[in-house]
Amino acid sequence: MPRTKKINPTVQYGNTGWIINDCGNGQFELYNTSTKQILAKSNNPLDFDKHIDKILVRRRLDVFEIFKLNKKKAVIKENIALLEAKQKAMQEKIKELDELTTSSQNKADCVEIAVNEAQAVLDALNGQIHMIEEMQDYNIPYYQDSLDELEHRRYELQSKIKSAVNAGLYRIEQGYRLDGSDRRGKEMQDVYGRGLIYSCNAYIDSKEKSVTANNVAKSKELIKNKFNSYQSKANKVGLALNAEYVKARLDMLDINLAIKVKQKEEKARIREEKRRLREQEQLLAEAEREKAELQKERRMYEQSLRRTLNAEERAKFEATLRAIDKRIADIDYRVNNAKAGYLYITATPAMPNCCKLGVTRRLQPLRRISELSSASVPFPFVCYGLVFDDDVFDLETRVHDYFDDKRVNKENKHKEFFYVSPKEAIDVLRNEFHVDVHFVDEDCDENEEDE
Repeated sequence: MPRTKKINPTVQYGNTGWIINDCGNGQFELYNTSTKQILAKSNNPLDFDKHIDKILVRRRLDVFEIFKLNKKKAVIKENIALLEAKQKAMQEKIKELDELTTSSQNKADCVEIAVNEAQAVLDALNGQIHMIEEMQDYNIPYYQDSLDELEHRRYELQSKIKSAVNAGLYRIEQGYRLDGSDRRGKEMQDVYGRGLIYSCNAYIDSKEKSVTANNVAKSKELIKNKFNSYQSKANKVGLALNAEYVKARLDMLDINLAIKVKQKEEKARIREEKRRLREQEQLLAEAEREKAELQKERRMYEQSLRRTLNAEERAKFEATLRAIDKRIADIDYRVNNAKAGYLYITATPAMPNCCKLGVTRRLQPLRRISELSSASVPFPFVCYGLVFDDDVFDLETRVHDYFDDKRVNKENKHKEFFYVSPKEAIDVLRNEFHVDVHFVDEDCDENEEDE
């Protein structure tokens, strides 16, 4: 018989990818068809069972780990989906906020423009009001007259009022019958007329006591309205009140107010003049005291100059003597020039949002600032800047006129407080008046030497 080729049997190991090959010579191998690898060799195929069991156990463990990882992966995916949803929502929110911010900014810009326009209108109105106030001089007639002229006008008006009283403060224009009696009707008219005049006089007197430059127009209007009311009541019983008397009383109110304001301004002017005289006396005392100290110092350096032969030291002493001479010359200039002095910018926390723009001729201007910080104010005044000028009073007038609409006291022009911050005042002095502002800081103490 022909000899046939021996075929080594192949056995599938269960439903796995592993097979058992018969290699011949009693040898068998465990072969993985997936990885193309020989996993084990043995002369007994049953030995592969233990090996397969280990692999299957490991595989089951791997499958379990994969299951857990897949579960974690699913959770992670869910979390990622939630985060992406939140991210999208946040992006939408940011977009809305950006749109809202843009809209709000536009609205804010519109509001700012409207506010600026309103402020410009307000400033213009304030300027008009200020101009009207200046033209009308507090709405007080006869304000431009002198005190002597006002006193003369008052004397004439007193005579006019006396004549009106003599002529009668009321008159009977038609008869009035009371209970069928003309006599009783006339008696009632007299009593009623005297009562109305008495009430009218009392009302005018009360307004005269409280009238000021700010309320004079309103007070006169109230008096006229009250008189018209009394006149209507008088007409109902056949009476007519003397309108000339009331007109004379109103003119007297104007004159008395003008005299009061003039006297107040005169008192303020006198106080200011007295203050300037005191400052002049203080200036002379300071100048005499400082010149004495400088002369003493000069004599000392002159003696040192005569004793030394060193050229370097002599040059130093001569420079010092020239500086002393210049200082003495400056003091003499200040004493002889009645207009030279300092314009100071000062403020106190007790009066926020305002500052004082005043003048002093003192050699040490900060001493004037210290005098302002008396017991009358809870916090001391702080000097923010000083301006020296050869005609400081003219500079003061121009600066006060510039800030006139921001005066704290509009009735008394001698008051020097303005609703202006120190920084704003300094900027105006530098940019509008082109003057050098000396900022006071560490050298304040140096200027505040013992007197």
